[in-house]
Amino acid sequence: MFLVVGFIAFERFSYVGYPVTVMLGMNYTETQRVALVAQIGLDQPSFVQYGKFV
Repeated sequence: MFLVVGFIAFERFSYVGYPVTVMLGMNYTETQRVALVAQIGLDQPSFVQYGKFV
């Protein structure tokens, strides 16, 4: 049950918006974007992101 609820929450958070744009605002460089994507793990496959989320 925990995994199902966790998966639903994970999927819902992924549709809220792109977190990099929210965190950096509208004026950012490509270098800043790539660094933040790597820092928060968005460059990894979905199953790895879900594992870290759980």
